[in-house]
Amino acid sequence: MRSYATAIVAAEYLLLWLPKGTHEWSSFLTPEELVLILQHANLTVREMAGFVYNPLTGRWSLSDDISVNFIAFGTKKLPIDKNIPL
Repeated sequence: MRSYATAIVAAEYLLLWLPKGTHEWSSFLTPEELVLILQHANLTVREMAGFVYNPLTGRWSLSDDISVNFIAFGTKKLPIDKNIPL
C-alpha cells in the first residue's frame, strides 16, 4: 500500500509530477518478484537499492529502503564449459 500511496496518490494526484494514470498498481513488482524474473533469465542479483526523494533538497538518493522505488544490479551466469581448466 505504501507504493500505491507514494507513486500514484502523491506523485500523480497531489504533487502532479506525472500525468494521472501513469502507474497501474496491479502491475507493480515487489523486489522479490524482480529477483525471480532475473533469476529465470539466468541473472544473479548482486545488489538492490531503493530510491528516496528529499523534498527539502529536491534530490533523489540511494537508500536501503526498497519498499517503493528500487533498482537491481545483476550479472549473467555463464554456462560451464568443461573443456576450460579452472
